[in-house]
Amino acid sequence: MQLIPLENPPLEMKRHHIIPLLFSLVLLVASPAPESLGQSSTGMRFEISFPASTHDGPLTGRMFLAFAASDESEPRLQVKRYGVPFFGVDFENLAPGDPVIIDASTLGYPFDSLTDLPKGNYHIQAVLNKYTKFERSDGHTVWMHNDQWEGQNWRRSPGNLISGIGQISFNPSDDITVRLETTRELPPVEVPEDTRWVKRIKIQSGILTEFWGRPMYLGATVLLPKDYDEHPHVYYPTVYHQGHFSLRAPLGFREGSDLYNAWKSSNFPRFVGVTIQHPTPYFDDSYAVNSVNNGPYGDAIHQELIPELERRFRMISQGWARVLTGGSTGGSSTGGRTGSSRQTTDQDRDNRNSGSMLRSTRGQGGT
Repeated sequence: MQLIPLENPPLEMKRHHIIPLLFSLVLLVASPAPESLGQSSTGMRFEISFPASTHDGPLTGRMFLAFAASDESEPRLQVKRYGVPFFGVDFENLAPGDPVIIDASTLGYPFDSLTDLPKGNYHIQAVLNKYTKFERSDGHTVWMHNDQWEGQNWRRSPGNLISGIGQISFNPSDDITVRLETTRELPPVEVPEDTRWVKRIKIQSGILTEFWGRPMYLGATVLLPKDYDEHPHVYYPTVYHQGHFSLRAPLGFREGSDLYNAWKSSNFPRFVGVTIQHPTPYFDDSYAVNSVNNGPYGDAIHQELIPELERRFRMISQGWARVLTGGSTGGSSTGGRTGSSRQTTDQDRDNRNSGSMLRSTRGQGGT
């Protein structure tokens, strides 16, 4: 097997901020790999660790290793539903310098094992996905990834550790060990700045914090109608549009788009558009309902987030003026809210609104 450090990454990889692999990979060819932690002692294997310089204590989490034939971007960023092969294994209380082993016994996708990965040249990269201890109010203690406002995306999550990128000539039958170090910590999410049209809020949810045993957050991206600031006494209906986690403007609003041009016109309907951020330790969103595993996200959204939105922005705080729609996950959320929600805020009750908190349209691409 040949291991080639990428001291001069291709131009496209430079544009994706690829860091060269100068000391994170060490090739051992002098002797067969020793048996460790119950893994196979034959065939190619990878030992992945983190140094004390990136974290000075033990970590619990999951280690991933991605194999990319193309150098179009970092291997970790090419992992997706129909993306490049990758393998992963959980670890507990791993000390700095101690290795996690990925070998023929490690489960991967789309290949079950390294032995199924075709021979060839690959760019490789390791990602250490950090887990957090949650001592929940229902008596369960679980270790899971705590979302950092990236939408449960371990490939980009702030605080996760990644290795440099190396190029290997891979043959699963080679009795060789490759060592990698995850030496770089991913930076915080860059939340887009507010504009005249688009505003963002993020609040700590007391309801979810109590359930999960640590601070938990909800957020929203708000699209304001034309002349919102020019008419300070006007209140508007609201369209909640849901999909997967996103910090982008609701409804596909962006400069130059058809909606952008229509939104600024004098004859377009005036309403507020909202997309909610409600990532959980399980997924990039909660489906906006209460559940035994996820906790009371439906309560938190209805009793905390929506009232806060209506406090900060001039939204009509009655059920008839709230519409919920969405596609994919948002379609399921729409269906879930239609079937389960008859909840109201205190202000709704004062207004004698007996309808549901959100009036749902038919979800697209979901339930």
